Amino acid sequence: MTIWILALILIGGVGALGRQIGATRMGITLLGTIIAYVGALFLSPLIAKYLPAAGIKNPVSVWLLAPVISFFALFIFMCTVSQGVYSKVSVYWKFRAKDDARMRWERLDINTGLSLGIATGCLLLMIVSVPIYVVGQVTAQLESPSGNPFYVTAINKARRDLNSTGFDKVAAALSPNTDQVFSFGEVVGLLYHNKSLREFLQDYPLYYTLVESEDLAKQFTDPEFASLIDTQANVIEIFKSEKTAAIIGNDIILGLIKQTDLKDLQEFLKTGKSPLYVQNPMVGKWRIQVLRSGQAIGAAFPKLPSASLRTIRGVLGAGWKDLTLVVAPDGTAYFKGGKGNFPNLMQFTQFRLTPEIIQSITLRGKPELKLLSAGTWSGGDDALQISLEGKGGKGGENAKMDRGYLQFNFAGFPLVFYKFL
Repeated sequence: MTIWILALILIGGVGALGRQIGATRMGITLLGTIIAYVGALFLSPLIAKYLPAAGIKNPVSVWLLAPVISFFALFIFMCTVSQGVYSKVSVYWKFRAKDDARMRWERLDINTGLSLGIATGCLLLMIVSVPIYVVGQVTAQLESPSGNPFYVTAINKARRDLNSTGFDKVAAALSPNTDQVFSFGEVVGLLYHNKSLREFLQDYPLYYTLVESEDLAKQFTDPEFASLIDTQANVIEIFKSEKTAAIIGNDIILGLIKQTDLKDLQEFLKTGKSPLYVQNPMVGKWRIQVLRSGQAIGAAFPKLPSASLRTIRGVLGAGWKDLTLVVAPDGTAYFKGGKGNFPNLMQFTQFRLTPEIIQSITLRGKPELKLLSAGTWSGGDDALQISLEGKGGKGGENAKMDRGYLQFNFAGFPLVFYKFL
């Protein structure tokens, strides 16, 4: 219904205006509408660069305002041109042409102006349908249980009416490349309506570094911001929050968002696998393979007493089993473990495994993984170099991949890891 009302206003209103102002001005306005729309597609990126200097720094506001400003600037310019041309033409017909010729011209000008006005109204309807089609695709994904502001509701209603009338096909034909926008809307919608997926987002490889940076990660875990998302507040309330502004105003976070392959992220949220990063066998999260690590230590220290080796294997199974190696695609690596579960293996080479030792290193319940060491990695499948340093110890030996397992020396002992994510 909203599309038919909009069509009646634009086509009827602009048609009547065309009859009032005549064919000369309305003809140039029609041409100007086409120029303004096409020109806005090319000028928007340029306008977007200068909007932050005008105080509009929010990237969403820049994305919305840049094409609007470009279109209206060109449209107003062409309307000014039409008025100047009409002034020259009207002077001739009113003061130089004969009366019968002037009267014929006026009738032609009025009647042709009506036709051109209707054509301009139709064109404006198609142009107006484009932002409804694009923006509505995003806002429709963010329907809040508590209700949306009236203008968001109006956009969503107009977007549904586009579909029901079939006019969305016209808007789709006129729209610029919207794949990224639509993918963004689908990803945001999935995260907005599924809390479990928001927690799963930290396992996406591109965001490993973001998660491990306490200063950046705490912005997402801020109680006020988390409450807005968890309660599914309306999109405008979230958008106006100072916490949201701080997040999208952070250059590092904004850079990561721009780097994100949205289709790959969407596939990851749906299936748990990233088609993009699965191509790099090193990137991901790794845990210690206790049995293979024990065998590697036994092979590396052949003179180690069997009792000490059993002790070390027991320590690996009891205290080290939750140790996680996080390998990010940007070349950084992180060693994480639960509090207190990173004992120095060297201290157990001279003692037997006793119940007291087991109790001191065994974690109760699910541990909260904390950052123990951080560093970098480089190389390919056959020549890996991992360099880690922190309170957990140091590691900088050449690493190797063997049948899906990763082995390298850390804190003086060879450790073997399996990839679990």
